[in-house]
Formats: sequence, structure tokens, C-alpha cells
Amino acid sequence: MTIPSTTSISNWQRATKHVEDDVRTGRYISAETALVFVGPPRMTDVGNIDSNVQAVNDSRTAVGGDTFGATGAGDMLYPVGFVEQFALQQFHNVQKMFEIGSRRSFQAGGRVQVTGSLGRVMFNGPSLLRVLYAYYPGIVAMANGKFLGSSAQPDSVSAHEVKGNSQKQTYPSIFFEAGSFAAALPDNPNTRYSFFVNLMSELFAHPFGMGVVMRDNNNRNYGAFYCEDCMVTTHSFAISSSSSLITEAVNFQCDAAVPMEFATDNDNFIIAPLGG
Repeated sequence: MTIPSTTSISNWQRATKHVEDDVRTGRYISAETALVFVGPPRMTDVGNIDSNVQAVNDSRTAVGGDTFGATGAGDMLYPVGFVEQFALQQFHNVQKMFEIGSRRSFQAGGRVQVTGSLGRVMFNGPSLLRVLYAYYPGIVAMANGKFLGSSAQPDSVSAHEVKGNSQKQTYPSIFFEAGSFAAALPDNPNTRYSFFVNLMSELFAHPFGMGVVMRDNNNRNYGAFYCEDCMVTTHSFAISSSSSLITEAVNFQCDAAVPMEFATDNDNFIIAPLGG
């Protein structure tokens, strides 16, 4: 039997009625029913690159157990695994104005600042900074004449084919290497840049995008948002003798957290800017 809910103050009965309407345990949203992902700086960037450009690889085909496939990319959004903590804060600068002659005040809304943080466990794969910039290609001609990756040795996260003018319009010129070079191993003939740690690299002077999609425990779609034009402000790397794990964390700020529309159609995940 459904317990009636409280629809107004006049019919509030704390002993016999719920306040919320038609809420069941399975409709709660939890950490296991939310997904954090990264992508291009803005939602409108999806689809605004040259045709036949391969997007971020999310197939995650294991090669020797420690790398990922570089072909078969399907979309622009890369799911982030091993996330232990994600937080987003929005600060609205409200100015209070007082007047002489009364005790009351007026308020004027001002600018909004959006900041966040992300914590992740390290594993033998792309590091946190590399994952955040998964949208950027693994093959980049750097300003010092070197190449970040090569066509024969693609990056472990993404495998873009930059054609036409996309490289100049979309991707940065890098002078300082963002990551370290992983030497070839007997069970892994490919070399790769998977550990990004140098925040001084020009790569991190460019933005990325980050989003969250949420469902309830009955797999019902709930909502989604996308943080546009994110920039890393701090990066931390921690090793503790009392812990068997090494963790990374970043703080970031972004332009805005915008709502997104998403739906599931025949097991396909469809996502788009609100109203798009």
C-alpha cells in the first residue's frame, strides 16, 4: 500500500504520511550510479572538427594488461575510472547594499565562480592529468621540434588524426613536454606518454571539459551537467608509507557548469547540450 505524501502544510501528518511523493529506496542516486567523464572544452565543440577525425578511444582494449587500444574510437567523451572523490562548488558573489534610515538591505547578484576537485588512484595506465586531456591528441608536433607520440606508437588514451587546419585551431603548440616517456617493455612493444606531470607545459594553458551523468539505483536517468572551459589550478601527488596506494588529485576552475540532455535509446547513450 502506498503511503500518501504531504501535498500541503494543511495535510501534514508526520506519523502517517511521507513528505516527499512516491520515493522508494531504489530511486536514490549514489556514487556507483554516477559517471565522471572528460571531453572537449565546450559541449558545442563536439562535432565541430574536421570530418573523418578519430575521437577519443574508449574501447579500452587491454594490451599486455597495462595499455589501451588506440583504434576504434567512438565518441568525444572519455569515462574516467578509479575516481575516489569528485566535488564541484559554485560561488555566487552577492553584494549587499544598505541604506541610511532603515535596518533593511537590498541584494544584487554578481559574478559566479565555479571550482572543483578530483581525486584518483594511480595505476599502470594514463595518469590523471593525461586523462583530463584525453581530448587532445597523442600525436602533437611540439614547438621544440620533437613529437609527442608518433603514428607508429600512438598515445595510450587517444588516437586523433589531425587533418586540415584542426591542429592549429584546436590543439596547442607545446614546448615543454607534459609527460614522461615510457620505455618499451618485452610484453609491450609500444612506447607511450602516459604519465603527465609537468604543469608548466603549454598543454595545461588550454582548457578541457568535464561532465557527470547520474542515474538512480534502478538505472533510471536522472540528470547530467558539463563543466566548460576547465583549467587545472593545482595538482598533487601523494605517497604514504601507511598506504599501499599512490593517489593523484587536481583542483580546477571552469567557466560554467551547464545542464545537459541525455537519453538511452536501444542501449546507445545519447548526450547533447540542453536544447541541442
